[in-house]
Amino acid sequence: MTKSYPSRTYVSDVVVIHKTKLSENDLILDLLTPDGAIIRAVAKSARKPGNTFSNRLDLFNVAHVCIARTKNLHIIREAKLCTSFENLRADFFAFSRASLVMELLWRLSFHGQVSPVMWEFVLKTLTLMNNNIFATKELSITAAFKMLSIEGFRPQLSICSHCGNLLSCDLDRTAFSPSEGGILCADCASENNSFEVSLESVCVLRWMISSTYEEILKDINLVHGKVYELAKILKWWVRYHIGCNLLSLQLAIH
Repeated sequence: MTKSYPSRTYVSDVVVIHKTKLSENDLILDLLTPDGAIIRAVAKSARKPGNTFSNRLDLFNVAHVCIARTKNLHIIREAKLCTSFENLRADFFAFSRASLVMELLWRLSFHGQVSPVMWEFVLKTLTLMNNNIFATKELSITAAFKMLSIEGFRPQLSICSHCGNLLSCDLDRTAFSPSEGGILCADCASENNSFEVSLESVCVLRWMISSTYEEILKDINLVHGKVYELAKILKWWVRYHIGCNLLSLQLAIH
């Protein structure tokens, strides 16, 4: 009986989500594939001055690659550029905000298989950010919360996450607790580690998560007015549930 072995090389479309220096000339790339998997591969000589290979594998780029399997890290043999989001690369703050989305995706990949819907989600996010440079700050925060929700880290924003009671509509502010999973009523807030947020920010966040990007762009000022408080919620939510600090967040909200 003849045994069949997988091919030593394979081809795939990828989005470059993270780059790590490997040696003086090489890079390790973390790549999102259409089935939602994150693969790691080495790009040989990608850091050499004037190497056009590295330009095709810049952050956010969509590329068609040929990869060779090895016992350790796979090796990228060829790369053809498919899409380059030039507007994001031309603006420092837009680049930082797109980096926030990629950094969170990279962090989430350490928690298991990324959802198959993530491929289309990431492409749509990058396309809209590239085409709406004026709204990259708001879109990056929105994308982060949508991505967390897709991966099962959606906060409870409708009822008290500790006791399940409805919150009073007479209050302007409420408590938010990452450890409890979302907002808290006044009675539960005194018993749990939490910080204050406005009820308006909670409503905007709930609307962001459940709305389409197109709906959000029509009312982008709703997000703009609450972006700093939303960033604070994002910071502490990711720190507790993912176990990391988002290094891109501070620049992304400027």
